[in-house]
Amino acid sequence: VLVDLQQSRSFFEGLSPFEDPGTTDYPQGHGTFIAGIIGGKGNNGIGISGVNWGAKCVSFRVFKPITYTNVLGKKVTTLVTGYEEILKAYIALHNLSFERMVVNSSFSYDVEALGDPTLMKEAIESLTNRALFVVAAGNTRNAVPQYPAVLSKEVTNLITVASIGK
Repeated sequence: VLVDLQQSRSFFEGLSPFEDPGTTDYPQGHGTFIAGIIGGKGNNGIGISGVNWGAKCVSFRVFKPITYTNVLGKKVTTLVTGYEEILKAYIALHNLSFERMVVNSSFSYDVEALGDPTLMKEAIESLTNRALFVVAAGNTRNAVPQYPAVLSKEVTNLITVASIGK
C-alpha cells in the first residue's frame, strides 16, 4: 500500500496517525485492513492483492485509545472519538492534493446522540465533485438510525455498506 506520509495526520495531540498503542486489548488494524483491500500491491507474495495496486492512501487518526478497568476488574482498551475530530478530518480533505478520493468512514453515531448533523452533511456535500464516502451502516446491531449512513438519502456522494452474520 502506498501511504502518503506528508498528508497523513492525527487529530489528537501526541498520537501518530500510524502507530497503534501496543496493547493486546486495542481493536487495532481496521484501517490497515481496509487500506490493504483498497491498495494492497499484487503479485509480490505478500498479503493480499488490493482492488487498485497504485492507490495512494492517507491515514487520518480520528480515534483515540482509552484504557479503563471494567466491573470485573479487567483493564480494557477501547476507542473513542468526538464529532469535532471527525468534522476536522472531513474539512481537512479539502487540503489534500488528490483530485479524486474515496473516503473510508467506518465509524457510526446514533441519531439521538449526535444531535444536529448539519455540519457533517455540509462537509460531505462540499466534496461532491472530489470524494466518494463509503460509510458503515452502523456498528450497534440495532435499528437506531446511524450517522453518517442516514445521510445517503440526502447526499449523492455517499455509499452505505453493511455486513450480515458474524
